[in-house]
Amino acid sequence: MTVRLTFLAAVLLVAGCETLSFYSQAARGQWQVLNRAEPVSEVISAPGLSEETKRQLALAQEALVFAEQHLRLDVGKRYRRYADLERTAVVWNVFAAQPLDLGGKRWCYPVAGCTSYRGFFREAAAHRYARRMVERGWETYVGAVPAYSTLGWFDDPILSTFIHWPEPDLVSLLFHELAHGRIWVKDDVSFNEGFASFVGEAGLRAWMGRRYEARVYEDYLERRKGQRQFRQFLVRAKTELTSLYARTDLNHEEKLAGKEELIAAVLACYDTHRSALGGGRFDTLMHERFNNAYLVSVGTYEDRVPAFRVLFEQSDGWEDFYRRVEALADLEVTHRERELSSLEDEKHQHTDDTRPDEVHCEAFPGHGAD
Repeated sequence: MTVRLTFLAAVLLVAGCETLSFYSQAARGQWQVLNRAEPVSEVISAPGLSEETKRQLALAQEALVFAEQHLRLDVGKRYRRYADLERTAVVWNVFAAQPLDLGGKRWCYPVAGCTSYRGFFREAAAHRYARRMVERGWETYVGAVPAYSTLGWFDDPILSTFIHWPEPDLVSLLFHELAHGRIWVKDDVSFNEGFASFVGEAGLRAWMGRRYEARVYEDYLERRKGQRQFRQFLVRAKTELTSLYARTDLNHEEKLAGKEELIAAVLACYDTHRSALGGGRFDTLMHERFNNAYLVSVGTYEDRVPAFRVLFEQSDGWEDFYRRVEALADLEVTHRERELSSLEDEKHQHTDDTRPDEVHCEAFPGHGAD
């Protein structure tokens, strides 16, 4: 612990003024999370704890055993303690994008590398930072985060921000975060999140298959159908806007007008198909927070999942899969991207990707700038 905190202190010494403030709150926030953590065995036996929380904590410990024995993930001391944070999220991430660009701003960190977000342990601090970015001409989006991985720097505890999730969501989250501890490539968010999302997905399928009848997992997938359709809908919107912003035959004002018209079409399409796109769950997000910055956050976690599915199918079990992923991680970034794209192309060649349940709107492709 001392060595790791010393590392954080060294970062503070070389930081600039704004960066110093950020790392100070990060170190303080991380310390507060760890300081609240108590061994799960003691928490479960303590008087006054609800039976539901006891069941969830016991379930999490079973999932950790499964992760070690069947998914070959190194658990160590991670998630063996529990921290009640008395709030709805552990951090709040700020995303930022220019009005006519979906590349998004990137922030770089000493260990994790560069990412498309800036994380704050206090919601008010995240919104203050977002307002400063808006004053500088950026569009912003602030998203609550229930869990994160410290990549082995600390023994991450189970948090109150996600312990009460339904079993499939809780278990897949733990597998996802443990996967980050197994393989992490600096400066490659889509690779890291795609890999971890696949491990969470495939691990959950294996977990459910050993504990329940097949229909239980199928019912879970059906319940998530609206969320999957909503994500596909957002990816299409992101693609259309990216295409508009890249046009060389339009000037700045024409692109802004096209953007306004296209977003109006996206919102109209959402309202028309609201029941299929989450049944109203995303109304506030779409009508009050939908912008370029929000779309920067879309896709990162699942963009590369199809490639990892193919790689797993080609592998002889989990250890062989991890070796293949590590081989990709060792490649230079452009070579790694080509290999992943090749895997995705192979997936498309052997599957029907027409997605008959995908939402379509006639006005959606027409961004009004033609």
